[in-house]
Amino acid sequence: MTNVGVSTTLRRISSIQAGRNRTAPSSLENALVALALAPTRQNIRTTLLLLEEKEETRVFRAGALHVLKDAINLSISSPDKSIRESASVIREQRRYQGEGRVSHRSIGSTLLLKGLECDHSVILDAGNMGATDLYVALSRGAKSVTIFSGRDEFTP
Repeated sequence: MTNVGVSTTLRRISSIQAGRNRTAPSSLENALVALALAPTRQNIRTTLLLLEEKEETRVFRAGALHVLKDAINLSISSPDKSIRESASVIREQRRYQGEGRVSHRSIGSTLLLKGLECDHSVILDAGNMGATDLYVALSRGAKSVTIFSGRDEFTP
């Protein structure tokens, strides 16, 4: 996340904790004070949700934040698991289910499919591909690979 305003927020939280604040604390500030006083999983979740809703805040990796929130939720519902153990469980679930960044039918580059597998791969204009891209494209299809090319031979 960026644009959280860390230094300003820390000064404001110190002011609220010392009772020197002139304006009433926002819900985010209340959550941050509660987190400082009691760093529980529920308080972490509440603070993350409120930080995400803050207008100025920008989330760089929404997927990573979503995994973190899911891990915290799992650790709340299963108190015997640490947040780290919960994150491992969520990571394994995501690996099995897929990230959702590629739909069931999609057209994309080899970079989009790198590290993933698909049932069928269709390679267009293979004659103009580099050796690395062609290798990635050829190795993605688990059931079939269809190649279209203007040339009969490929020489990298």
